[in-house]
Formats: sequence, structure tokens, C-alpha cells
Amino acid sequence: MMSGGIFAADDVESRPYQIIPEPAKVNTSAGVCSSPKILKQAADKSLGPEGYKITIKPQGVEIQAGDRAGLFYAKNTLEQLQAQYKDGGIPCGVIKDKPRYPWRGLMVDPARHFIPLADLKKFADLMAYYKFNKLQLHLTDDQGWRLPVPGYPRLKSVASKRAESFGNRTPHEGMYTREELKELVAYCAERGIEVIPEIDLPGHNQALAAAYPEFFCFPDPGTKVRTTGGVSLHLVCPHKPEIWKFYSAVFDALKDIFPSKIVHLGGDEAPLEKTWEKCPLSVKYRQKKGMKDVHEELKEFEGKMASMLAARGKRPQLWYETVSYTHLTLPTTPYV
Repeated sequence: MMSGGIFAADDVESRPYQIIPEPAKVNTSAGVCSSPKILKQAADKSLGPEGYKITIKPQGVEIQAGDRAGLFYAKNTLEQLQAQYKDGGIPCGVIKDKPRYPWRGLMVDPARHFIPLADLKKFADLMAYYKFNKLQLHLTDDQGWRLPVPGYPRLKSVASKRAESFGNRTPHEGMYTREELKELVAYCAERGIEVIPEIDLPGHNQALAAAYPEFFCFPDPGTKVRTTGGVSLHLVCPHKPEIWKFYSAVFDALKDIFPSKIVHLGGDEAPLEKTWEKCPLSVKYRQKKGMKDVHEELKEFEGKMASMLAARGKRPQLWYETVSYTHLTLPTTPYV
């Protein structure tokens, strides 16, 4: 998975092993392997986490792996080679590989456009094939809410549905069940992939506002789930007790479904100056606390959310802009 090896970067087509990502080290030898059956597989801790070594001989293949993930990636590499040489034998040689980066992630966004479980599994298969190991699952946004939360039925009946998408006049909806998400987590785990849920807050919440307008600074019962892109003005109000009860239930649901110690809290594209800046409850609170601006208020808000996660054995992940404009220091180090 590291760049390098014995072949020049501009010589891709002539390489005997066209593997993605490129292995750390490749050496070829005389002969071909017509039947790449696995002759032997053994553990070798010296190869390191996720590391492996494949020795291709005329009579078959030997695999050594640093751990279970390394064995899985070795077999994926072998699968790529079989696809490359489906019409002939695989050149003999040795492939030695280990990850350059421990975090190799992709994000998928079923919040804006619902993706059935079967298709998420196909996405996970491709991730595993190319040795990605972190799947960020974006579950909530202005255009839809996909996470089931006990006690909040309008998330499914209202927030998971919208009238159309960008004027196409076609209704769109979808909500995962707890069982479906657990099935996805288990499916990904079998392929060495950690699923990291993303729950956007305080912004990107127009779908939530359609279902529970009382959670917001300026409640509007006529709010509809957003049907276009852009940045909405629907930020949850941090000074309404029902918000903290709601996110406590959300975090309990996440703890139940996702073993990952990380929860992505979004935090980006929150037009504070057009919402909290004018919210009577926020204005009163900032004056009481002597806060100089809404960014200090956001910093406190995100800090409280981080503490709630910490109480459940998890830590937050945020988009960089949230940290950059609040100078946020969280109880535990976030990935950003």
C-alpha cells in the first residue's frame, strides 16, 4: 500500500503486477503460476498490522500475514492478480506490503439520496477490494434523516421523506432500521472496515426541523424537508432542554448500533450570524455568560456534545472549519 517498488512511476502498463494500491515492495522471478491456489498461510507479526507477504511459485501461492486484516488484504491482492491474468498464468515473484496510512477512508452520503442496504454492501465490497478501512456513513442532513431513534417516530414519518429532488417531481424517501445498520456494521467488519456514523449538528438540519420544529430557534410548523442543495438556516437551538434529551437518545442509538469509538458531528456550514446571533434565547445566554460572539457559543455547544459522547465511550470527529473558527479544544483529541 506504500508507493515504491522496483518499477518506475511512468511504467504502469509494463508492470507485471498491476495492483491498487501499489504494494510497498515487488520482486519478480522466472516462471508463472497457472493455478494460484493457496499452498500455505502463516502468521508473521514482524510484517506489522495489516501487513502481508505473498510468494508466488509455479505450483501455487504462500501467504504470510501480520494479522487477520493482513491476511484479508493478501487475498484481495491475489484476487486482483487473478483478474489481471484471467487468460494466463501469474508471473512468479514476491509481494510485500503494509499500509502507509492507518486511516484509509471513504464517505458515502445516504442522507441526501437514500442508498439501500444491498448497495451499501456493494460499496463496502469495493472498499475492501482496494484496501480502504474506514467508512464514514452520513446519516442526517437537510434533505433527509436516515437513523432510527426510539421515541421519535416523526423522524421516519416526516424527516425521512421529501417531495422531490431538484425539481424532478419524484418523491424520495428512506429510513434504515436498527437491524439493517447492525447488519451493515457486521458486513463491513468482516472486510476490515470500521463504520463511522455522521450526525450533523447544529446545522444541516432542515429535515429534523420539518419533523420537530420546536427544537429550533424560530419554530416554523410549515417547514418541509429540503428538496435542493445549498446551506439552510435550520440550526438547532442549544437553549431548549428538549434538544439535549433528543441528542442523548441519538447518541444512545449510535452506541447501540456502531462499535466505532468515533462519531462525526459535522459542525460545518452553520450560518450562526443569521440564526443564533438573532435568537432571543441565545442573545440572553451570551449576555449572561459574557460571551463575545456566537463562535464562543458554538464552542461550548460542541464541547457539551463531546462530553455526552465521552460518557458513552466515544469521541467526536468534526469538519476542520468548525475547529478553525471556534479554536475548539475538546475533552479528547478529535480527528478532523
